Amino acid sequence: MHLEGQRFFGPSGVTLVVAFVTALLPTSIDLYLPALPRLSKEFATSEALVNLTLILFFLGMAGSMLVWGPLSDKYGRRPVLLTGLSLFTLTSLACAAAGSIAQLILFRVLQSLGAGAGVAVNNAILKDVFSGRERERALAAVITLILIAPVVAPALGGFLLQLMSWRGLFMLLGGLGLLALGLSLLLDETIQKRQQKRLLPILARMGGVLKNPRFTFLLAVFSSPMLPAMAFVAASSYIFIQDFGLSEVEYGLCYMVISVFRVLGPYLYIFLSRSIAPRHIVTAGFATTLATGILLAVLGPFGPIWFAVAIIPIIPAGPMLRPPGVNLMLEQQDLEDAGSASSMINAAPFVFGGTGMLLISLDMGHPILLLAVMCIAIGAATTALWLLAARRPFVARILEG
Repeated sequence: MHLEGQRFFGPSGVTLVVAFVTALLPTSIDLYLPALPRLSKEFATSEALVNLTLILFFLGMAGSMLVWGPLSDKYGRRPVLLTGLSLFTLTSLACAAAGSIAQLILFRVLQSLGAGAGVAVNNAILKDVFSGRERERALAAVITLILIAPVVAPALGGFLLQLMSWRGLFMLLGGLGLLALGLSLLLDETIQKRQQKRLLPILARMGGVLKNPRFTFLLAVFSSPMLPAMAFVAASSYIFIQDFGLSEVEYGLCYMVISVFRVLGPYLYIFLSRSIAPRHIVTAGFATTLATGILLAVLGPFGPIWFAVAIIPIIPAGPMLRPPGVNLMLEQQDLEDAGSASSMINAAPFVFGGTGMLLISLDMGHPILLLAVMCIAIGAATTALWLLAARRPFVARILEG
């Protein structure tokens, strides 16, 4: 543990700041989910075009993290955080003032670039400060704390939409960005040794990270479940509000109940890992995606309650896989590449998630069936690949350490 340079925060304080900054991401997505059908009507445009405010946010986030991470290796974590959070705050206010769907899409892309800074360096900060099992516990704590956002945000957004327009939601995001910026100003630099090379060679190290087959394999396997998970996020408001006839408030409450199960994921991993080998927990997590697809195909079309029951199993599975998955991936890279590795670890799920959002937007006429197909395909593939890899030395050595 390396906290000698921190004047204002101890281990818990650093963890909380990282969690709050990272939580801006799910809040930026989930707060305005109830407003998506309203945006289609207000701007007189298609659902697919409105969903670009989600899809391009995800892809912009992924692309920005590939740059922010190496920048943090060269210039430090703190400058990257402050720059990104300043951009996030300003563009959140610009989203509130958007006069067309094109402007909103543009400002959302810029907003995603700012939000990407905090997400890009969060794992690198934790690697700077913690090690071994302490890092795994810190990762689990951060994931648990940031999962509060998607539990509260949709319900809050649904209620706020009864009092204000969707523009007020982006004003709120601007305020949260300003608060995160203030907290980050109190966070001292955590990196112990900066990269001395020029920026372009540092960015080129991304290729070197991806050339590590063990890292790349784990990155793909652990990121894949985000494809159906984010497809659900993109389609949920349309399924509940338009297909099942719920109000914005009812949708927000229903989404909140579903999201509560996300908070269980990291704790479930910690609890189960006391008596069950991590490799078996991970196997169960991947298999759950497959089971969710079957439940969606059988129960999903029969109404909002049945759809919620069918989708719930996949909700805690992803967060449960995150602590062991991130730890496995970080252990495949040298410390000097922590920023680049952290960027890749955080960017890849957004690429898969954005792909899922795009696929579901192409056929909003049958979203439940498409979700089922996604879950079955991804669940079967990841379970099989994990079973092949779990006994390989580069995985088994860490899981048993």
